[in-house]
Amino acid sequence: SRGKSDPVDALRIAQYAFRYTDKARFWTASDENVQQLKYLTGIREDLMIAINRIEVPTGEAEQFDPKLAALRKKSTRLSLNALKKELKLVESQIDKLVKENKELAVTVELVSSIPGIGKITALSLVMFTNNFKSFESASQLACYAGVAPFPYQSGSSIKKRAKVSPLAQKGLKKLLHMAAFLKVLLKKITM
Repeated sequence: SRGKSDPVDALRIAQYAFRYTDKARFWTASDENVQQLKYLTGIREDLMIAINRIEVPTGEAEQFDPKLAALRKKSTRLSLNALKKELKLVESQIDKLVKENKELAVTVELVSSIPGIGKITALSLVMFTNNFKSFESASQLACYAGVAPFPYQSGSSIKKRAKVSPLAQKGLKKLLHMAAFLKVLLKKITM
């Protein structure tokens, strides 16, 4: 096909959509409670970043110049206390939301019972999967999370190692990787 313009592009998109209507899946919005959970955990993450931006340099300064670190602590104390107070408030709102919704509470409790998965990871899994309603099978979730490798071969000449898709949800992959790492670490500690 040659040429490019908005009307031509619109026609091609319409033809494509018409051709594959039988395979179309309608988008459904996340549950309202899951959307609120996403919003609150986003605020929590922002607060954690702000707290770390203040605390980490102070901790580093203590190693090199205790006087400078003391001055930094004094000047950031009010801001840090306010951020920590706000963080506690947001975390209590998250806990309240989960407790008020029985379905969310059961899911979070079940997911948290897996070794290596804590409350925050469980909440993140609930958010990424719309309380595990967005996927019909574990293999679909594994593919979405980027933990299911796909073969890369063609005929007899191209045979490379299997790789995960670059289209995977990297945030979810990171969470699962850290949970698995923590599980292995806990296992080594208890031995």
